[in-house]
Amino acid sequence: MLTYLTNKFSTKRARIGAGAVALSNIPTPAFETDHEQRYRPIELSLARRLLKSLAPFKWQYITGVCLGLIHVLLDQQGPRLMRTIINASTAHQVLTTIGIWTGVFIGSVIFQRWTILIMTRAGETVQFSFRRKLFDHLQELR
Repeated sequence: MLTYLTNKFSTKRARIGAGAVALSNIPTPAFETDHEQRYRPIELSLARRLLKSLAPFKWQYITGVCLGLIHVLLDQQGPRLMRTIINASTAHQVLTTIGIWTGVFIGSVIFQRWTILIMTRAGETVQFSFRRKLFDHLQELR
C-alpha cells in the first residue's frame, strides 16, 4: 500500500513538473510599440514657474511638514515605551510608562489632526488662488 501511494504521488509530481517545463517553453507575445513617449518629460522652466506660483504658500507647507514630522516622531515612540514596560520591575514603573504612552499617543493624534488641517488649507488656498488667476485672465480676454 505504501509503495502504491508513493508511486501515485511521485508520478503526479512528475506530471506537474513536466507541465511547468511545458509552460515555460511558451513564448511570450511581443508588446506593441507605438514609438511615442508615454509621458512628456518635466521641463525645468515649468517646474520653476510652478515653484514660483507656490512661493506665497511656502510657510503653510513648511509648517504642515514640520507638524507631520513631530507626529511621526511621537508615533514611533511606541516600541521604546513597550521596551520600558517589558523591562520594568515594579507596578509603579509600568503605570508611569502607560501614562506617558497615553500622553504621547494623544499628542500624536493632535499633531496629526493639525497636520491634516494645515495641509488641507494650504492645498485649497493654492487651488483657489490658481482658479482666481485663471478667472481674472479669462475676464481680461473677454
